[in-house]
Amino acid sequence: MLEKFEKEYEINYHDVAWNLKASISTIVNLLCDIGFRQSQSLGSGIKDMMEDKQSWVFYKYDIEVYRYPDIEEKIKVITEPIGFRKFYAYRKYIVLDSEGNVIIEGKSIFFFIDLERRRAIRIPEEQYKLYGVKEDLKYSVDIEDIKPLKEYEFDKTFRVRYGDIDSNLHVNNVKYIEWAVESLPIEVIKSRTIRRIIVNFLKETTFGHEITSSSSINNNNSAIETSHKISDEEGKVLATVKCIWD
Repeated sequence: MLEKFEKEYEINYHDVAWNLKASISTIVNLLCDIGFRQSQSLGSGIKDMMEDKQSWVFYKYDIEVYRYPDIEEKIKVITEPIGFRKFYAYRKYIVLDSEGNVIIEGKSIFFFIDLERRRAIRIPEEQYKLYGVKEDLKYSVDIEDIKPLKEYEFDKTFRVRYGDIDSNLHVNNVKYIEWAVESLPIEVIKSRTIRRIIVNFLKETTFGHEITSSSSINNNNSAIETSHKISDEEGKVLATVKCIWD
């Protein structure tokens, strides 16, 4: 079993939504941060990897939120690498409240990429050694493939801003979630709560491009499911998203 890594966080004012609870963007940012912290502790932080023209990028994630932490609440975020398989790395996450209750769980799949060629490469042997991985997983960690919408009810167009770009010089993964949710009617956003979110990242986009976020709503008794497609000005699908709300 690979080593776990944990860190305590406090939910600050800038982390919360209108209801003074952590936003879904904050949740994802915390899971991103804990992975970065573990890599850094092993001597392979972002700066080190950028010098080698390499990076980890999200391919998919699946996050379930049982309870959103409140403003000023202290939580513990734990991550554990599951393993490597050729181009892919797998992680799982748990978030605990101060009483040790599990309030969030998630799993993710990453690509290892060459930043100059902008393409996935096989995970280098050095990364296997850093994480104590002796061999590839014999199985894959499955996260649902979200098919692109063919028909939609709502859409909204955005221009990629400078502030949307991360250290990999493409749009930060959290922005896709924000674009997806923003395309929905405000009545849905304010009256419902995301309990599960699944994201598939298909292509990157960069500063200045125009993107369209398209969405549809499927009612299922007390819960609703929203499906989302993020595409560029040429119609290329950049990401697909599914949210379960209650």
